[in-house]
Amino acid sequence: MVFADRVEAGRRLAEALQHLAGQPLVVLGLPRGGVVVAAEVAAALAVPLDVVVVRKLGVPEQPELAMGAVGEGDVTIRNEPVLQAIGVPDEVVADVADRERAEVRRRATRLRAGRAPLSLCGRVAVIVDDGIATGSTARAACQVVRALGAARVVVAVPVAPPGWEAGFAGVADELVAVWTPERLWAIGGAYGDFHQVGDDEVATCLGQAAVAAAAGAAPGPVRRTPGGNMAGGSTGGGAVEAQQWDERYRSTELVWGAGPNRFLVEQVDGLVPGTALDLACGEGRNAIWLAEQGWKPTGVDFSAVALEKARRLATERQVTVTWQQADVTAWEPSSSYDLVVVMYLQLPADTRRRALSAAARAVAPAGTLLVVGHAVSNLTNGYGGPQDPSVLYSPEDVVADLGGSLDVQQATEVRRPVATSEGEVEAIDVLVRATAPPEPRS
Repeated sequence: MVFADRVEAGRRLAEALQHLAGQPLVVLGLPRGGVVVAAEVAAALAVPLDVVVVRKLGVPEQPELAMGAVGEGDVTIRNEPVLQAIGVPDEVVADVADRERAEVRRRATRLRAGRAPLSLCGRVAVIVDDGIATGSTARAACQVVRALGAARVVVAVPVAPPGWEAGFAGVADELVAVWTPERLWAIGGAYGDFHQVGDDEVATCLGQAAVAAAAGAAPGPVRRTPGGNMAGGSTGGGAVEAQQWDERYRSTELVWGAGPNRFLVEQVDGLVPGTALDLACGEGRNAIWLAEQGWKPTGVDFSAVALEKARRLATERQVTVTWQQADVTAWEPSSSYDLVVVMYLQLPADTRRRALSAAARAVAPAGTLLVVGHAVSNLTNGYGGPQDPSVLYSPEDVVADLGGSLDVQQATEVRRPVATSEGEVEAIDVLVRATAPPEPRS
């Protein structure tokens, strides 16, 4: 068995980790190559991706001998047997640890592009590397994530040598390897393409996952979310991002589930069915539900794979929906609608403003606009959702984006219950409802 590259290895590894689905997972890649593998695992399992940065504390004069390790959050792991055997003074250990902590902070900031690390408290940390040689870095990572609050620690790799499990006794709760060849001379031998991964490639993987990582009910995947996006659908952002969303939709039966968004159901109650527009509709769960209520919906999304799933679901449920493939960040309405729905469209402020302005222009006279998305306050007071504050917003942000073009009836934060293995928790969303005047404003 030879993996074509780290992407294929990640997909194969994700298959071996399907038994973990439904648990509060966070996938943590070891830089650099491990992050490329981890990105595929996180996407396939629809769970958050982050990086775990650790630095070995080498004994002075014998740097290859580890006397401990440091990680983020000022976590320090001491290898007491080595320290006692070598007799390294505490002040020397402290000096080395200070230098390595500075390097941990520098690398973490560089790789995450300034984003905050994901919380590991109470979660299952899945540490992923592109292979195990000595395993020293992965062992240190296990200890670091445990110290950061992980409830369970899983080490998962595409390839490892026979007997590799013994090296993780007492530090990991579960070990998964896709392939354990009888002889493993070098990790690179297990890959057709084992190119050197740079910091830029790692940063790109993490950035894309922060855009593909916002799955509403799941412990956080990405930048945006519609009826299917991040809590509902796919985001806009060009051909490359569309391809990435296509891959994500291919990876599982339904990324967002088949039922409609709870706030949509509540807010539509009492409205007379007419024409409807579901922007960034993803797999169509909200548009299809609207059709079942008597509306004549149009669903817009830039993922061809998501729209094909939406068509199949509409056929199975015997409803009619008009589907349109388009990037909602550049889309302009050609007609008006009695109801326009924008669900979990998590975009940077300028792009979001353009998209919401277009959505407002699509509202027919006396029609309704409903915007629901992940609140910026969810980062500190809620659960799950995107961890990138640049794509989160407040009710006031949405009102400002609309620019007075509609009459705002409701602009508030709402709490959404999320079921986890440890019980029910709450996520915090933004809900804005606005209506167009009976006659267009001049």
